[in-house]
Amino acid sequence: MVNLHTQISTLLLLLPSTLVNAWSPTDSYAPGEVDCPSYLDDSQYDSDTFKGLTRAANSISDAEKDWISNRDEVTIENLKWFLSVSNMTDFDTTAYLQNVTDNNATYIPRIGISFSGGGYRAMLTAAGELSGLDNRTEGCSEHGLPILQAASYISGLSGGSWFLSTLVFNNWTSVQDIVDQNGQDDAIWDLEHSILTPGEKPVLKYH
Repeated sequence: MVNLHTQISTLLLLLPSTLVNAWSPTDSYAPGEVDCPSYLDDSQYDSDTFKGLTRAANSISDAEKDWISNRDEVTIENLKWFLSVSNMTDFDTTAYLQNVTDNNATYIPRIGISFSGGGYRAMLTAAGELSGLDNRTEGCSEHGLPILQAASYISGLSGGSWFLSTLVFNNWTSVQDIVDQNGQDDAIWDLEHSILTPGEKPVLKYH
């Protein structure tokens, strides 16, 4: 078991060499002057004579387009389920989703979830919020809003990203599983010790 800082350090060391050797105007870590991007399309952005600072922001990348297309197949089915259990008697879920998927992929509902920063408190808040959105949480259908499986994007800042890193490092486990493990020797989180007086044990543990 290692703590969060060790995990982050390890990831940084494993970054691909292509990122480490990225283009620099001075061929070093020293700052240098560059012209502001003035390209009109991607062919002007990255050529033998010009390197843009960022990808032209006129669309999502081709890789993301492919990913979102595949993800839509998952989210649509989960959105259909969520709307069907929402008891909207005057709304035809099947007809609505059939209409948007048949006419234009641009109109397909895509949900993004984000968690704010705020350290340890934000981490626990994010965990509580996500547990209410996850259909794997006990009682979520009765007391929560189980729409997580219909989401396309999820992000977090600072403490919110602490929580998301837990999910990523543990193969997108559920908050329910984390809570169920509490008190066990191999628990993902050790929440039995106060963050103010943690003693010798780390609050976050990764395997």
